Amino acid sequence: MARERETVDEAYAGDIVGIIDTGYFQIGDAITTGKDLQFDPIPRFSPEIFGRLSIKDPLKRKTLQKGVQQLAEEGTVQLLYDPQIGKQDPVVGVVGELQFDVLLFRLNDEYQLDVRLDRLPFSAARWPVDKTGNPPKTPVQGGARIFYDDRERPVILLEKEWDLNWLKKENPELEFRITGN
Repeated sequence: MARERETVDEAYAGDIVGIIDTGYFQIGDAITTGKDLQFDPIPRFSPEIFGRLSIKDPLKRKTLQKGVQQLAEEGTVQLLYDPQIGKQDPVVGVVGELQFDVLLFRLNDEYQLDVRLDRLPFSAARWPVDKTGNPPKTPVQGGARIFYDDRERPVILLEKEWDLNWLKKENPELEFRITGN
């Protein structure tokens, strides 16, 4: 039963096994001793609400970074990094308001952090790619502010639809994808 726990050396089809992980595995990974398995990636939706977290106690900054990183690996939020600021102060993106509520609750409950969320004015994220589907090798024109996602791919955060139309006009050789998958 789920209340029972024991260490096992072998598992069989249908067994539910928990693995202690130090961050090596991601949601959707498959572990096998047989052939190499490949699954379609778990879909990620483009965030529409953005914010930046701040903490009152600067001595707990590393705990905040660790907690946010772990929650991002679970898929609770998406982290975006401003290259001018660095990864120590990420932008948090979510699809719905409830994700922010879950993030703040879990940071408080699991990590004992008193965190404040400062909203950012963006309402869309777009991943620019060239005709081959790769990140552009030249700068994106039109005054776009470039961030990077957890896979180091460029992401543009936009305040309104007009901004996206302007970027498309200024960069006809680029496509602006809704997701980075």
